[in-house]
Amino acid sequence: LSSDDTTKRRGKEIEEGTFIQKSGVLFHLFTSEELVSLFRDFKIIGLKRHKKKAGKDVIACYTLIVRNNKFKD
Repeated sequence: LSSDDTTKRRGKEIEEGTFIQKSGVLFHLFTSEELVSLFRDFKIIGLKRHKKKAGKDVIACYTLIVRNNKFKD
């Protein structure tokens, strides 16, 4: 999920970008910088943000395509 997603911010924020819903489900809203950092050991082939308005809310997520650097072209 993207940090631009407003639909998920209804839970309680327990640390920056990490929320818990009333049901107990934990989730994290990522920035593109966080994703690049987390996958720094991989070759990033593609990173695309998807964003859509849903009434007053914004639904946003990322598609991240990576390849393990241990494999050659």
